[in-house]
Amino acid sequence: MRNFSRFFELAAQNELAVIVRPGPYICGEWENGGLPYWLLKYPNITQRSSDINFLRESLAWWDVLLPMIRPYLWQNNGPVIMVQIENEYGGFGCDHTYLRALRDKAIEKLGNDTVLFTTDPPETIECGVISGVYATVDFGERGLVLADEYFKIQADANKKKGGPSVNSEFYPGWYRTWGEKGIERDSSASVVLELTEKLYHLNASFNYYMFHGGTNFGFWNGAEYAAGIKLQLITSYDYFAPMTENGDYNDKYTAIRDFISGIKEWPNPPKPLPPRPKTFAQSRVELTKVGNWFDFESKTIDPSRCVQSPLAKTFEELDQAMGFVKYSVRLNVGGSVLDGSGIKDFGYVFVNKQFVGRISPNYHPHKVSVLQLSLKRNDLLEIVVENQGRLTWETINDFKGIVNPVKLDGAQLTGWTSCAVDVQQLVNVTPPFSASSIFNVGDVFHGDFIATGEGDTFIDVSSWGKGVVWLNGFNLGRYWGSAGPQKYIYVPAPLITTGKNSLVFVELERLSFNCRGIQCKIDLLDHPLLYQ
Repeated sequence: MRNFSRFFELAAQNELAVIVRPGPYICGEWENGGLPYWLLKYPNITQRSSDINFLRESLAWWDVLLPMIRPYLWQNNGPVIMVQIENEYGGFGCDHTYLRALRDKAIEKLGNDTVLFTTDPPETIECGVISGVYATVDFGERGLVLADEYFKIQADANKKKGGPSVNSEFYPGWYRTWGEKGIERDSSASVVLELTEKLYHLNASFNYYMFHGGTNFGFWNGAEYAAGIKLQLITSYDYFAPMTENGDYNDKYTAIRDFISGIKEWPNPPKPLPPRPKTFAQSRVELTKVGNWFDFESKTIDPSRCVQSPLAKTFEELDQAMGFVKYSVRLNVGGSVLDGSGIKDFGYVFVNKQFVGRISPNYHPHKVSVLQLSLKRNDLLEIVVENQGRLTWETINDFKGIVNPVKLDGAQLTGWTSCAVDVQQLVNVTPPFSASSIFNVGDVFHGDFIATGEGDTFIDVSSWGKGVVWLNGFNLGRYWGSAGPQKYIYVPAPLITTGKNSLVFVELERLSFNCRGIQCKIDLLDHPLLYQ
């Protein structure tokens, strides 16, 4: 939701308090931690620091943003009770010049009577503390054993000046990454309830993160490092939260609700359970292959956004935030060993328009940096590179594209043309269509349907490979049925019209087994295929 003032108003109407996390870094497993990609155009910038360029841009942003929040503060009869400074900074850096600059700007724009706070894991709180800003901690089920210790650490960080024990991010679930198996990192309803009861009896304040799941529509998912492995977030941000990404509720929700209902002195008893969101299923929606993305380059590639240079340009150098960039070079010599270890994140390699392999140096568990090919002089080598999401927690300078030279038999390839690709334009492909029945990576499928039901729906992508899907021009996000764990794409009801609805798929891996020739079928489900 980009209209946050409307969100504040709705919260107030529903007697909800609001805690605002204005950044500039927010995490949320969001692309680049919520920081704009164009910051990386500054040479050698250090994000989340007192770096002169980063700090100037961050404070300029707050000069615009914070005055928009001020009318909604609690002291101005609004719903905003607290404003967070940065996010879990203690685990990232220790630049207190940066933190103090944020604190001072917040006081300047919001007033000195606003409750400002930080949040950090207890183990890394020391470097996240800011003088004059209330320090809180965050934790999940480890608090069943360690909550008392964690709150003592919090009290020490606040120099024992008093104030409540606060778990500002109580994790009732967790995010998921592509290729992940199982749900080991999820907390059961019984664990969530037990920790809720424990914190209540400790007279602690706490905020569930997430309470309501969400969705990484478009290309907004971020990426994480774990044990030196880069992991990309799935499109769903359901988080196994008490409320699902489509607003349904589960056993965690009812456990929390029942607990609150049993507290006699609770000032706002829970209201009756709302009806569950409407959903509908619809079988065998037809899709037709309309061509390959190379067929539509007159729509997706603006020549003014192509750059010819000895070495390939990054996404950032091309002003391409997300999505795809196409790189092409005419080979002066032949060779057999194509080294693409400098590609981030996924490189789809084509020789004379035919797909020959995928390079994915950072993808776990199938890292591929080198392809064995038979390349000849004058072959046209094209590599379409996908940005699968910039790092969130680490927020290093996560440049995308061909960031280090591609080599053929050990020699750098030069003479590249780098073109930003606007894949959104594929939704504007119109009949008549002419397409080969032979599958090639980057094939585009189009289909129209009239919804037979009302409410949300879920596209079953379990039989598809990897790609992107749009409905009525809206980018629903990435699917990766072959990797999992997510096997569906969530479609909110407001995106579905009462008349004709248009679906567009771009498939980057394989043909669905529900295809015959250029005809394919997909099913709409009334429930998500949860992490199969």
